[in-house]
Amino acid sequence: MQQTPTSVRSGLRRSRWAALIALFAVVSLAAPALAVTGMMGNDASDRRSTENWPSATIIDRHHPAPFDGYFTRVDLYVMAAGSLNVVVVDASDTVTWISDPITTTGPGAVTLQLLEPVGVTAGSNLGVYADGASILATGSGTVNAMFENAYSGLPTVGERLDYYTTGRPRMLSIGAEITATSKDICKKGGWEGYGYKNQGQCIASVVANKNSGH
Repeated sequence: MQQTPTSVRSGLRRSRWAALIALFAVVSLAAPALAVTGMMGNDASDRRSTENWPSATIIDRHHPAPFDGYFTRVDLYVMAAGSLNVVVVDASDTVTWISDPITTTGPGAVTLQLLEPVGVTAGSNLGVYADGASILATGSGTVNAMFENAYSGLPTVGERLDYYTTGRPRMLSIGAEITATSKDICKKGGWEGYGYKNQGQCIASVVANKNSGH
């Protein structure tokens, strides 16, 4: 039986390994990058109370958006039937987005799934406007929620909210997961907080998700 020289066999093995490595690289590049995400707002849980503050906007400040990014869904927990709008304000308390009215039918979790992503800047906060009596679940908090005057009406995008007091420590049952769009969060060691092996890997994930159509 004819034998293959040792040098030829070694070359074939190297060629096979090179082909496998190349294939693995292609598959890795084709796989979707893990998004860098953070929370704006709170978990949508039953906090067993609500605010008796009609026809006004209330903004939660417990967990501002940790970075520039976008969200595609909002989770809420409501205590009663009614109608409300989700409101987003930036760090200066200027309204940047208002949802269409959400009609609720009673106590329970509500998910607002958006057809288009909503962009936010670092420091933005979530809140609600309730048409009539407040229906969103709230509870005691460690940071003051901010209240507009009762019966102040639905605000408009671009309006800076005018709060009637310095607020009170309340936590609203509303939250949204923010996907990062700025590479800056990966710099100066920031990548370590998101489970990446290095800064380049973190930046590649942010860029990939930013360019994925959002």
